[in-house]
Amino acid sequence: MPRLPLLDIEVNKYIQSRRTRDPKRRVIGADEKQAMIWGWSRGWSANRIATAIKISERVIWSYKERVKRSPAVVFYELSLYIQ
Repeated sequence: MPRLPLLDIEVNKYIQSRRTRDPKRRVIGADEKQAMIWGWSRGWSANRIATAIKISERVIWSYKERVKRSPAVVFYELSLYIQ
């Protein structure tokens, strides 16, 4: 059986342990953002990502548009930017 890359393992653990998101909570967390980006890189649809991480498709489309407008947002929001 082929080994999964570390990011695949981490996102898979997150998706498996994910509980339903509180509908009143409007801000998406870093784990959710990372899972969305991971899903896009695998060619997942917004519906499939929404089902996996239990958030609405609208949130996914909104974040995707934000990343398209300013790709650097990924580095700042996910603490990948190092000075």
